[in-house]
Amino acid sequence: MQVVLDDNVATIVMDEGKGNSMSPEMIRRLRSALAEAEASGARALIVTGSGSIFSAGLNLPVVSALEGEALRAFIIDFCETMFAFVASPLPVIAAVNGHAIAGGCVLAMACDYRLMVKDDFRIGLNEVDLGIRFPQPVLDLALHVLPRSAIAEVVLLGRLLNPEEALSVGLIHQLADPDLIQASARTVAREFAGKPPSAMRHTKADIHADLLARVRANLHASAEDFQKGFQSEETRARVREVVEQLAARR
Repeated sequence: MQVVLDDNVATIVMDEGKGNSMSPEMIRRLRSALAEAEASGARALIVTGSGSIFSAGLNLPVVSALEGEALRAFIIDFCETMFAFVASPLPVIAAVNGHAIAGGCVLAMACDYRLMVKDDFRIGLNEVDLGIRFPQPVLDLALHVLPRSAIAEVVLLGRLLNPEEALSVGLIHQLADPDLIQASARTVAREFAGKPPSAMRHTKADIHADLLARVRANLHASAEDFQKGFQSEETRARVREVVEQLAARR
């Protein structure tokens, strides 16, 4: 995990190995990187991945091995980290440089503005296909970010969309050429950074106030519900199947 400061724009570069998959350790490093960026004096923040992956989502082999309190603690950490980006005083821009699947898509949705590279990549929430119940805070975020017309396609059907499809349903704001994604993100970040910081900070807080209050009030109960669902036989069987498929590809 790298944090780079360029003038008044900070960039978090996720370089957490294959897929930038989200283990408990990766989530902690991501939260730490956000705190470092907020303390850097930056006035805007870019979040991006390395190579051709933004993030492929949860590290299923690791997360599926968690039990009881460890699983519940992880989903609390995951949600608190995602919503730390929502609550950040900095405007946050997602430079989606490649695939952004499941948890990777959640991270992108936690950002204020999303650019995606025009290439053969996919973005979306495939939790239902994986047999995984959404944590309620993630559903709240999807309802907050997505147009109502996109909920069935993105959340219930879990379609993994190409960049043009993601733009058309309102999941992302802007497309960028592969060799210009970072430059395009910096252009957007500088526009955000050029606004009066107090007005930006308070307006962003007002936009997200109801969402954040709801998530904070219900987070622990939601994590318990997620834990019960994740440990059901139906979900365990489907996750085992997916983990085996992933292992066979290596």
